[in-house]
Amino acid sequence: MTNPMLQFFQQPLMPFSVFGVDVTITNGVLFMFVSAFSAVAFFSIMFQPKLIPGRWQALVETLMQMLADMIGPSNTRMTRMLLPIISSLFFMIAFGNLAGLVPGAVTFTGQLIVTLSMALVIFVLSIILGFWKRGLGFFKQFVPKGVSFWLYPIVVPIEMVSFFTRPLSLGLRLFVNMVAGHSIMVVLASFATGFGVITWCVGVVNAVLFVLEVGIALLQAYVFAVLSSLYLREAVRGH
Repeated sequence: MTNPMLQFFQQPLMPFSVFGVDVTITNGVLFMFVSAFSAVAFFSIMFQPKLIPGRWQALVETLMQMLADMIGPSNTRMTRMLLPIISSLFFMIAFGNLAGLVPGAVTFTGQLIVTLSMALVIFVLSIILGFWKRGLGFFKQFVPKGVSFWLYPIVVPIEMVSFFTRPLSLGLRLFVNMVAGHSIMVVLASFATGFGVITWCVGVVNAVLFVLEVGIALLQAYVFAVLSSLYLREAVRGH
């Protein structure tokens, strides 16, 4: 690979448009479908759960319980309503990150427009849920409890800036981590040109990095899910 950033470039695979709107299928979109299919396949065991779960079902149930605990008590209506959203984002990102480690694959989570779009979904949803559950009380989150009245002109603008920059920070965190880690691996692999000592050293280093990247891929999906749950919980319940 001459350019280590090629795995983050969009290449058209199936050009077509609908009513004049360009909906061309790119390599990034293709791997989005792959990740979505992988997530559905992962959950397929839950379509017919067994009374005595096997290892696979136990793994799925454990992960779902972990995600539910991020949102709040498992027996509440809000948790049951938000769990499909948080779990879908978690597994979509996790499989997308892992797919990007496959040679020749595309890391669609290394596209800023993708990560920002997912972050914007959470941001808009937090506003909708906040007004739905709290009404005008939603604005109370910009005034932390225990703050003196004379500090409001300083604290309120800071809280508002912090709130409205959430989708940017959430999307950038995932984007930067995926681009940085995957690019380092590809750049190091470009030094392997034969069977010399350098090539063997590069291979060992890349093998270690690959293991780390697998962990980072899962960790970043977890962090995205945790922060998304936190933002939604704050919008509904306040500080």
